[in-house]
Amino acid sequence: MPHIILEHSANVVEKSDFKNVMKKLHDVMMDFGVFALNDIKSRVYSADNFFIADGAPHHAFVHCEVGILSGRTLEMREKLSEKMIGVLKDEFQDSLHERHCIVSLELRELDRDTYRKVISAHASTSGM
Repeated sequence: MPHIILEHSANVVEKSDFKNVMKKLHDVMMDFGVFALNDIKSRVYSADNFFIADGAPHHAFVHCEVGILSGRTLEMREKLSEKMIGVLKDEFQDSLHERHCIVSLELRELDRDTYRKVISAHASTSGM
């Protein structure tokens, strides 16, 4: 179920191996023992068109949205968001030092009663 959506301005210093960044975020989620690895879905988007503050070219951003099903304690959500922002801080440290960069993370709950998903037969039998 968890969804991780990472957006960043195209001018971040790092041209990261985003698969590695996503793996680290998946690993953090798995450390909590409440998520199934097969359910975590991540994607990364680079924003070529962005405008921050006064539009100066040295402004940059990294923003991560994490959606999890409702029902987890506030304490667990706080710990998860702190661990995940730590990964992002480490991965984008050059941008934080060399640009006016803002790294942010929003952990939001998706309503367990109304969230729906369909899994393909291939996915469920292939170990995905």
